[in-house]
Amino acid sequence: MGFWTLNDGSHRRFTPFLRFLWWPVPFVLVAFFRHIALWRFLIPVMPGMALYFGWLADSVIARRGLTRGLGLAMLGMTIVPLFSADQNNALFAVIAVRTTNSSFTARDVYLDRSVTNYRAFQRMNRTLKRSDRIFLVGDVRGYYLDIPYVWGDPLNQRVIDYAQMRTPEELAQALYSLGVTHLAYNREAVHSGREAGYFTGRSVVLIEDMLARHSRLQWSVNSWSLYSLATPPNRG
Repeated sequence: MGFWTLNDGSHRRFTPFLRFLWWPVPFVLVAFFRHIALWRFLIPVMPGMALYFGWLADSVIARRGLTRGLGLAMLGMTIVPLFSADQNNALFAVIAVRTTNSSFTARDVYLDRSVTNYRAFQRMNRTLKRSDRIFLVGDVRGYYLDIPYVWGDPLNQRVIDYAQMRTPEELAQALYSLGVTHLAYNREAVHSGREAGYFTGRSVVLIEDMLARHSRLQWSVNSWSLYSLATPPNRG
């Protein structure tokens, strides 16, 4: 926005090629804000946006006086995130980690600090069998989960339709029919974290009532709890 403001159009005009790159942007933005605002869904238009803002920055810096100075200052600000404590920079803090636990490597430390579900998922990998299946409620990032799983997030799957279920028994029976043996529940994420907007109050009550009636808590770590599902409820 700053580069656009400084480039008032008096120095260099918008090229036909750049106009061509921008034609799909309005349609992508409508879909982006209409459905779910996750930045990765803007990836299709990011190359065009990068070329446009590069051209815009070059237009501003090519000018003289105060405009050029402000343009250089704003360009310098774009590299500030490179020095923040994000996942890329955090790697340097753990490369030289030494531990008395030979099974806990520097890579484990890095992933534990960078991926919030890593520790819980590693414990699931150690305690469950590959023949088990997990219903994952509270996160969709199963990158380091080696056990087969089904998303419980209503936004990313249509296998479990919470709105059509009247009782916890119906949910339990649906999970049994999918071969689900365990339910991993991130209560904090569902109630107040990143997943809170995906679940309705009714669906949360349905899940927690089902857990209370048809499961057994195996363990909890951080905000995650792992439940084993009990004997299937009576179909009658």
